[in-house]
Amino acid sequence: PKAALEEAYRPMRLSSGELSQYGMGWKLGNDPQLGRIVHHTGHNPGYANHIIRLIDKDLTIIILTNNNFEPLDALSKELLAALGGT
Repeated sequence: PKAALEEAYRPMRLSSGELSQYGMGWKLGNDPQLGRIVHHTGHNPGYANHIIRLIDKDLTIIILTNNNFEPLDALSKELLAALGGT
């Protein structure tokens, strides 16, 4: 349900009272052009992935590789820049 996703994308409050930039399994961010962005990575020997959700644009990017693709972070940044992100 939508409420569960919103909870997952909400920053967690640390014991110090500060808000983290991590939700329930999702790293949280904001881009001046693209709005709210949440992303999650995963890897194991033989594969790597990166899921990027542009919440305010209603877009999702899913990158799947069948090997441990070294420049996965750089590719993700290039895709966001191609969409107008900074």
